[in-house]
Amino acid sequence: MDTGRLMYLVHKKQTENATLRVYVNEEAKEKKKKKLMQKAESKIDGWRSVGPDDPGFQQLNYSSTFTDPVA
Repeated sequence: MDTGRLMYLVHKKQTENATLRVYVNEEAKEKKKKKLMQKAESKIDGWRSVGPDDPGFQQLNYSSTFTDPVA
């Protein structure tokens, strides 16, 4: 096998590996982002579980089942 072909094959393999590495990194970033979003959402769910009798409820977004006391 001539040197040119061998170098081409090595280059091709390195490129494939680099592409694979980028893909794996992107996948890891997505997983991390998903985990952070789940963490944030669980905190938001905890925040949403405030009832209408709790002080400060007026500052929260109203659920459609409650009427606005101002109206």
